[in-house]
Amino acid sequence: MGPVRRILAIMAIAATAGCASGSGGVSPQAQSLAPPTAELPDFTGPWAGHTRHDQKVERAATLLIEPDDNGGFVITWASFEAGEAPGAVERRERKLQFRKSTEPNLWLADAPTSDPFSHIAAWARITGETLRVDTLALNRDGRLERQVYDRRLDEHLLKLTYRRYVEGELIRTLEAGFVSLK
Repeated sequence: MGPVRRILAIMAIAATAGCASGSGGVSPQAQSLAPPTAELPDFTGPWAGHTRHDQKVERAATLLIEPDDNGGFVITWASFEAGEAPGAVERRERKLQFRKSTEPNLWLADAPTSDPFSHIAAWARITGETLRVDTLALNRDGRLERQVYDRRLDEHLLKLTYRRYVEGELIRTLEAGFVSLK
């Protein structure tokens, strides 16, 4: 079984096991002050999980963080949710390559694509026990969109808090829990 099929199979098992619990969120203000206590290797590898059951949207998800030889990493995440038609599944996948910057615990995404609706800029940093990925893009109507993915280590789980802002206004928040597949 290939790695993608393996991740999807284990993701399905993790989703039915109910691996997410409690919010346990860290405020963005407290997070920005926290010195890094985790390191990139703590986050690497395959992860599988799902949103909390009390969320409006239930999604299963996979995450793969692969280090490269130059201190950077590639992050690939996919989400799965029920589609419009009975039995249909909508799948979204995103992949970003980050290179190490001159600042400790800060990575910059490779040059964005020529599609400004994909992303204009993206960066990642570690603060405390959290790997944070920020992306900036344009909406089709020209408004600026920022997406924030806070992935916090919590014992044997990786807890995601996702926030989407349009023109600075918080539009959506999702929380999910992931288990390591290492």
